[in-house]
Amino acid sequence: MITLQAFNGSAALTALLLSAVVSERNQAQREIARACGQLATMAARIAVGDRLPALSDAERENEADAPHARQTRQHTRRQTRQRSSPHR
Repeated sequence: MITLQAFNGSAALTALLLSAVVSERNQAQREIARACGQLATMAARIAVGDRLPALSDAERENEADAPHARQTRQHTRRQTRQRSSPHR
């Protein structure tokens, strides 16, 4: 009886571990798909000449959390424009 109980316990723990691994894999796959979508969107914008892609939802949330984020973003955009424009 003890051997059977040990076997049942190990089977339950194995199933729990396997379900956790599968769940983590699925979450990682969703994150990768989201990142690929963002990269494809940015590449499409760059291809049509939009060098400054719009902010994502996460970037907007971060901007709201940090008051200096807008100034930093504007400064970065100015630098990007200066680098991409021909020298005068």
